[in-house]
Amino acid sequence: MSARHDTSLDDIRGMRVAKSTKAGYKSGLNQIKKWIVSNGSPNMLNEDGSINLDGFQYPAFLAFIQWAYQNTTNKLGTLASYRSVIKDYYKRQGVPLPSQYDDDMKDLFQGMRRHHAEQTQSGGIKESGKRPMGLSTYESLSLASLKLMDGGFSHLFLALSWNLMCR
Repeated sequence: MSARHDTSLDDIRGMRVAKSTKAGYKSGLNQIKKWIVSNGSPNMLNEDGSINLDGFQYPAFLAFIQWAYQNTTNKLGTLASYRSVIKDYYKRQGVPLPSQYDDDMKDLFQGMRRHHAEQTQSGGIKESGKRPMGLSTYESLSLASLKLMDGGFSHLFLALSWNLMCR
């Protein structure tokens, strides 16, 4: 028999999201749960630790997004992923998604992107993207890599990385 014969509808529904995306969603839900524990109310979590959608409604999600925007170094993409996380959670729980998650949330993130762009243009936001390691960091890593018993592969990698970065 082929694999299709052994596949249930629930299996197929579960395959709509890639494994890596599921891992990201799980991480996002954990961040929301941490916020609920420290800033939310007890009725926002079920006894098993899952999010209670009757207690954690749209205003609470907005409070979480505002807190994350103001108190973390998360980029806008990460904040937008929380919206995807909660939308997926609603879908998996079989609860209809409130319309605010589409309408108001779209406006909110559009405003956040515009605010970020204005701050970047005015020089308010200096760090964006990945920062290269400084020479002293490379020196200490190179020294440590020379002591490794890996046939010099770590040292070769660091030396090549430094040479390519300096071009």
